[in-house]
Amino acid sequence: MKRIINSIAVIVALAFTCSAFAQERKDEKKEAKETTDKATARDLELLKGEWRARNIWHGGVTEASAIDGGRIVIKDRTFSKQHLSGTDEVATIVRIDATKNPKEMDLKTSSRNGKEKIEKLVYNVDDERFEYFWTSDGADRPTHFGYFGLKGPFVIKEEGRNVQGVLYQYTRAK
Repeated sequence: MKRIINSIAVIVALAFTCSAFAQERKDEKKEAKETTDKATARDLELLKGEWRARNIWHGGVTEASAIDGGRIVIKDRTFSKQHLSGTDEVATIVRIDATKNPKEMDLKTSSRNGKEKIEKLVYNVDDERFEYFWTSDGADRPTHFGYFGLKGPFVIKEEGRNVQGVLYQYTRAK
């Protein structure tokens, strides 16, 4: 009888321990989601407004012709990009993770043939500056910003190959 009571006590103690551990894991997940939601809301608020092109690097050179008149207007999750040529692109911000390093953003765009695609980029934003970086060859999301002097930015991929990237830098319009 004593063995049965001891066995029941051990089972009850294990059940309480498992329950407490499960609750702790649930609380950690909830806290992580709240942190991500707050960071996302903060960055979406910072992104709102009009941004003027300051620098665009592509293929290792500055695209001066693309800078003049280039601007982005972000309202809610709509990302409107106006080029010097007068053409406009509209994208939707479908995902932001401001807790990653670097921060990640996914834009849903339509190509010239009308097919939608997801552009995976990394970004930085503060009160006065917004920059984003993506690979021009449709490769995976960059793993970090690449700044390599006069050769311009490129991404060093995890598998060791160099992939050319495009870096857009903007300042907040006054």
